[in-house]
Amino acid sequence: MPIKALKKVLPWLGIALLAALLWVWSQNPFGTSLADLEADARQSQQVPEGWASASGTGDHLAAMLFYPEGGERHIFSVYAKNSGLSFGCFFRAGGSVGIIDDHIALFQEDGEQAYLSMNASGVCRAVTAQGETIPIDSGKPFVLVLPGTEAVLFYDAAGAAVDCYPI
Repeated sequence: MPIKALKKVLPWLGIALLAALLWVWSQNPFGTSLADLEADARQSQQVPEGWASASGTGDHLAAMLFYPEGGERHIFSVYAKNSGLSFGCFFRAGGSVGIIDDHIALFQEDGEQAYLSMNASGVCRAVTAQGETIPIDSGKPFVLVLPGTEAVLFYDAAGAAVDCYPI
């Protein structure tokens, strides 16, 4: 190829390479960092400004529950790390599910469990399969991310068990 023709093709090749690189970058191949998860969830789920949040993170999962101070509505987001070469977290589930309003929703992936609830049942503690008791504020929504796939039992102030439902 003559040098004159190469000089005409080279800029277009550079532009095409730059466009391809920008497209790959826009697909977020590396994930969202833990520090940016809440901002990413608020933007992608269109969470209104001023809504409070409850969140929990584990080695693999991160979950957030957004709600107005009155607690009459909610939006949730769950992120997970991909196996292999992954530097951040990727969106797995989100939106609004009625189970979260009245009960405890359970999301499981790769050996971790995320529990999300607006806490209408007044849950005050969780007991893991290993016998560890985790205190929970009975008047506030909660998110709990725990390792393992064994059942965790939740109790209200009267000692009654509160059921979990998968999402």
